[in-house]
Order: sequence, then structure tokens, then C-alpha cells
Amino acid sequence: MQMNSNRLGGFLDRAFDTPFGWRTHDCLIWPANWVALVSGRDPAAPWRNAYHDARSALRLVSDAGGIEALVRTAMAREGFEMTDTPTVGDVGLVHIISGRGVAELAGGICTAPGHWCNLTANGLLEGRARHALAFRIEAA
Repeated sequence: MQMNSNRLGGFLDRAFDTPFGWRTHDCLIWPANWVALVSGRDPAAPWRNAYHDARSALRLVSDAGGIEALVRTAMAREGFEMTDTPTVGDVGLVHIISGRGVAELAGGICTAPGHWCNLTANGLLEGRARHALAFRIEAA
């Protein structure tokens, strides 16, 4: 089913008004919330309540073998397929420069081919980005 851009726009608008919060509104839960909303399948279900701050989030990611392994496992478990050509509404991990000036991967939502929206502790970032992993999200 074609992704509804109005639905995505509303989701992004609500994110602007929601404060960052570990386990509730962070760079991995936020795109998982989008996936659950549009597909009815929640890739973050097993670890939604498994962390509460930066330290415990890093431990969760480390225990999973890294952020790529965590996301690959979660998305595969829910039956999502990887894509090399993400389109509007698809999710993935994209390369960003953190507030500390360090290159890292963060969860994001594709807003146009080659454009991603990412949630950071300072709010949403939107712009051109290169993805490391991307998954096709079909609306239910």
C-alpha cells in the first residue's frame, strides 16, 4: 500500500512538540513508533522498557552486538525487508554527526529519496543523509 505523506507529516509535526526521552521518544523508539503506527508491527517491542537513560541504552545496543545488529534483528523478526532504495515512510539507520562532533548511526525516517528525518536530544533534524540500513515499510 502507498505510504500516506499526510500521515507522515502529522507524525513528524507531533515529534516537534514531544520532548526527547529515553525509552519514550529517542532515536530508536521514535522510528519504531512510526513503524508500529503504519504497519501494526512493533520492532521495538522486546526492548521498549529495557533501558531508561543513555548508559542503559548503550548497554542494550552493545549487548545486541551494535546498533546495526539490534535494528537488523528487530526488523527481520517483524518481517520487514531491507531496501537499497528507501522511499517516503521507510525507516533505517543513517550516518549523522552527533552533538559531540562524532560520526555515528541514528534511526531515521525517509522523507524523500536521499532525505531523512532523525530525532536527536536537540530535536528533529531533516536533510540529505546517507543510509547504512533501510527497511521498506508498507502501510497496513
